[in-house]
Amino acid sequence: MKPKTVTRIGLVLLALTVAAFIGSIWSPEEIKDQILSTSAITLLAGLLMLFVGSYTHNGRQS
Repeated sequence: MKPKTVTRIGLVLLALTVAAFIGSIWSPEEIKDQILSTSAITLLAGLLMLFVGSYTHNGRQS
């Protein structure tokens, strides 16, 4: 996969995380914990993909 594609996927994951956090404000208490735990995992995955995409895009990978 190209570094630019990895970076774009990371940005999409971060956008989904923000949308889930905003959506959890109005969600019932029963599912709020599930939304927040899933959002935390998505946030970590998005940040990792952004880091990997920018790291390889800048030519630092051997």
